[in-house]
Amino acid sequence: MQISIQTPLKWLLPGMLAGILLLGGCGQLARFGLGNTPIQAVVSNPSAHTSVTVRGQVVNTLGILGQGVYELQDETGSLWVITGERGMPIVNSTVTVRGSAAEGITISGRNFGVTLTEQERF
Repeated sequence: MQISIQTPLKWLLPGMLAGILLLGGCGQLARFGLGNTPIQAVVSNPSAHTSVTVRGQVVNTLGILGQGVYELQDETGSLWVITGERGMPIVNSTVTVRGSAAEGITISGRNFGVTLTEQERF
């Protein structure tokens, strides 16, 4: 009886390749609305959303030199997104954003309520 070590190795490489493709494609799936959280769910319980992906239409912006905040709205509600170095999206564009939610952010004397600090934009 001959035992072949090739059988487990035969499945190892395709399995690893499939895993890499799945992990690399997660951001692409979010772009198409898969795996996104409704904005109202984030607004009603921001502390439960330390890492969340939302998708919506940019309805308002407030920024200086490419940094600031923009209001993102979906069919369930809206929230303000704090940008970093990515700059501001265009009003009326649809964006998908991954970030962490926080409650009661005040910038320049204006309270923005529940906000999402942008970590990645698709």
